[in-house]
Amino acid sequence: MKASHKNERMDREVFPIAQGSVPKCVPGTAPREKDGMIVSAQGDRNKKNPAPERSVPTGRFQSLKDAVAAFVENREATMAALNEVEDFRGKVVEHPLAGVCDGYQLFLIMALHPVRHVFQVEEIKAAPGFSK
Repeated sequence: MKASHKNERMDREVFPIAQGSVPKCVPGTAPREKDGMIVSAQGDRNKKNPAPERSVPTGRFQSLKDAVAAFVENREATMAALNEVEDFRGKVVEHPLAGVCDGYQLFLIMALHPVRHVFQVEEIKAAPGFSK
C-alpha cells in the first residue's frame, strides 16, 4: 500500500517560509483580521479546494506508518524551531489559497490544516456505501 501525507510536506515547506529563508518571503505585514478567517476556514468543509500541485499525494510513502513517521518528524522539528523565529508578523508570503499571509498566519494554517483531513475522513465514513 502506498500512502502520501500532504501535512508532512506542509511542515517541511512552511517553516522555511516563516523563517524568511525562502526567496518569495519578503518583509511586510498581513491584516490581523485574517487570523480569524484562517481559523474558521480550516474547519469549513463547505468550501472544498483542490490541493496545489506541489501538495498532491505522490505515493512516496510505502505505508501509512511511514507517512505518519515523516509527519511526526517534521512537526517535531517545526515545533522545536518555533523558538528561533523572532518576528512572525514581519514577513509575508503568497499562500496559494489564503493569499498574502504573515509567518504567524502560516503557522496557524499549518497547525490547523490536519483538522480538514479529519473532517474529510468523517465525510467519507458517513457516505452511503462506505463499508464499515
